[in-house]
Amino acid sequence: MKNEIAITTDYADDGGPIEPKLRLIAKAGFKYIHWCEHWVKDVLYEDFYITGLEKLLKKYDLGLLDTHNAAIDLVCEPAADKENERKKGTRLLANRIYFTGKLGGDCVVVHPPINALEEAVFIKRWKQLGKSIEETRPLCEKMKVKLAIENTHNITPVAIEQLELLFKKNSPAFLGFCFDSGHANIAGTVNMIENYGSRTFALHLHDNHGKTDEHALPGRGNLDWNRVMNALKKNKYPKPVNFELILRDPKVDPEEFLKKAYETGMKLMEKTLLICPEIPLEDRIR
Repeated sequence: MKNEIAITTDYADDGGPIEPKLRLIAKAGFKYIHWCEHWVKDVLYEDFYITGLEKLLKKYDLGLLDTHNAAIDLVCEPAADKENERKKGTRLLANRIYFTGKLGGDCVVVHPPINALEEAVFIKRWKQLGKSIEETRPLCEKMKVKLAIENTHNITPVAIEQLELLFKKNSPAFLGFCFDSGHANIAGTVNMIENYGSRTFALHLHDNHGKTDEHALPGRGNLDWNRVMNALKKNKYPKPVNFELILRDPKVDPEEFLKKAYETGMKLMEKTLLICPEIPLEDRIR
């Protein structure tokens, strides 16, 4: 595990002007980003956009770590049960794979089917996801990009079974896992970072109190960070650690938010930060 950290680009908005955000991210000290723009929008990136973004990343000395796939609930997803919608979703996934490979990233994070469905439909959507993964495999190999399936906040035993089936069908060098700590804290599945640690390709690290998806910084919730970090170290996670944070308080200055995010993230990496109750409230990030 590298002693470097990344942050998701949508910490303040999804799809707003990107250069101001990159400038502030770099100014705070981050060296990597997890691209999360337009993740709930049907947006395709063309070469001129990718080339322009490449210039901005060089300008601010930032690297693209990995990318969040676009996910529009039930429709236009690689796991959509209707074939025409699955094809639209696969088109978006292929675009994100191409985008990531061109900019030097190594992984695209994919949302699995949601659990609030009839079981037959739920299982069908997992099979649809498997079909989409197979269809995009040649492009992944060409662009040297892997896929990682993210854990949800309401994961069920049926979902675990389907995830295991996909992992058995696909090489661990190609299809892996994205550990979302906030989702795991809500679902009571923090053990997934231990169970799939060697197959973890990407991270969405953030805190909460086990009820809602707060996307808060470590120390603002009740997640067992020692357990998470120990699992990452045990499995020798090879990449910079990514924090998926959201600035929810409009009174907080984005520059100050990112500065505190970087400082707290680095302290966590260095194991010098005492987690949870010991952190004075005034020192915690909003």
